[in-house]
Amino acid sequence: MIKKNFLKIIFIFLLTSCGYSPMLSTMDNKILNIEVVSHEGDKEINQVLRSKFKFHRNENEELIKISINSSYKKKDLSKNLTGKVEDYKIETTTSFIVIRNKNEKNFSFSEEYTIKNFDDDFEERNYEKKIRRNVANINYQKLMLQLYKFNDL
Repeated sequence: MIKKNFLKIIFIFLLTSCGYSPMLSTMDNKILNIEVVSHEGDKEINQVLRSKFKFHRNENEELIKISINSSYKKKDLSKNLTGKVEDYKIETTTSFIVIRNKNEKNFSFSEEYTIKNFDDDFEERNYEKKIRRNVANINYQKLMLQLYKFNDL
């Protein structure tokens, strides 16, 4: 019993003094000046991305120009014996062209999802809308990680 408690206490001390800090917590302190120059492709994904980038406006920082190209494809994955689609495969790709100091970098992020066919078309459209928003948020976070890395160089 004493041995178990002793091991727990040592384990707690080791974890609290390891110096761990989440990567995203330090990124919030950094400020970037981002402008979306152009956007093509899926309107829903682009709208979410543009609204996220609006918060990154700081005239004191160097301007980073971003072009967005997104695509959203919904393909039939499987059908039942009557020919009705049972599963769909959703493929999204978002490409960013980032220009800073006359340096250009390309970033591309892809996601794939498999969803069941809904009986209600309204619910299916709402679910797809949520997927688009989630994909945009994920791609925004991935790009911001790359930009902070790119900014430190």
